[in-house]
Amino acid sequence: MSDENSFLSNTKTKLALRAGYMCSICGKLTVGPSKETDESINLIGEAAHIHSARPKARRYNKEMEPTERRDINNGIWLCRNHHKNIDSDESEYTVPYLKNIKKNHEKRVDLLNKGINPNSGVITKLIIKNLGLLISPMTIEFGNSTLIFGNNSTGKTLITDFLSSLDDSSKIEKWKGRRNKGSSNVKLEYYDSSTKTYEINYSLRNLVSYSFNNSIVPTILSPFHSFVFKNDFLGEFYDSESVIASLAKYFELKEEELTSLINYLNKQNKEFINEIVIENNELIIMMTTKSPELRFQALSTGEKYRVIIEIGLRLADYYSKHKSVIVILEHTSLGTLDTAGVNSVLKSINNRKKNYQFIFTSYMSKEDFSFEDHTVYELEFTDDLKNEVKITLANNAYN
Repeated sequence: MSDENSFLSNTKTKLALRAGYMCSICGKLTVGPSKETDESINLIGEAAHIHSARPKARRYNKEMEPTERRDINNGIWLCRNHHKNIDSDESEYTVPYLKNIKKNHEKRVDLLNKGINPNSGVITKLIIKNLGLLISPMTIEFGNSTLIFGNNSTGKTLITDFLSSLDDSSKIEKWKGRRNKGSSNVKLEYYDSSTKTYEINYSLRNLVSYSFNNSIVPTILSPFHSFVFKNDFLGEFYDSESVIASLAKYFELKEEELTSLINYLNKQNKEFINEIVIENNELIIMMTTKSPELRFQALSTGEKYRVIIEIGLRLADYYSKHKSVIVILEHTSLGTLDTAGVNSVLKSINNRKKNYQFIFTSYMSKEDFSFEDHTVYELEFTDDLKNEVKITLANNAYN
């Protein structure tokens, strides 16, 4: 290879670092310790040219200058096997394909660097324009755990509705009459192996149209399942004479499915409770190893909420083994649970080895909560007339 076309050492290092020392195609880690000495390194990754550096080689572009061939934009970090593969097959490994692979892999590394696990798919961004009081384009970038604070009527429900609207189209219809003059737009970005963009548009005549990756589609198929804790179970669903039926209705399950879930729950590590069983159509709870066995009806209000949350989160755990999942917990679903109780819930969720994204919204001030390990946004009115809302990033857990 001509030296003038070769990558500089600094360029190779940057390619490797931006790729997280992982192959951009297969994700294999390409660096590690060697057994030769205590200081030896085994490097099996290589900086590969997208447009080849040699005439007559794959993807060679004679119009390029040497400085362009050795530029970082013409490079991609690969394991040795895939370096060999791309140099042997131009029909599969085209220039656009390799550039797209590089872009998507660097996005994955960026998410991993922020503590976000993209393996099962994650929502990365939501942009809302001209809906409700969110008139100017509003952008939220999500982490594994995101908290959104704002007074009533600032747009928290609007945000959670559109996060879960791909699962439930009725939420899309709900906001038809709440937009302002002109068209309105909601854009959701989602990453699994690549970035995917879902858009919902409201026209001047209140017609709804959908787009996927900038192409018009008749409808949107959700890539994830959403669990939304919005309603207060104790205030709206609870029937002390039929706890099992109440829970099944709340979680939108059949009673036999709920029973199976409880049996599954007992085989898992639990955060808020020690034991839970269904016996003679009654829900029996043991909150700690030192607590007595009590019927659900005999628990305190705070304990009841903890049981509900535990069941819901374990349901999300189960679904996340098979599909990407987001859990949305609205403060209104926690009823009278005090601030200490809510903080305990948030801490537990953040500490769990979960495979789902978590989003919490609250009408209270963020100062009442422990939020250091979460990405936090605040919704605020722009003036005293309360005609428009702005959003501010208050804490980034990944800085």
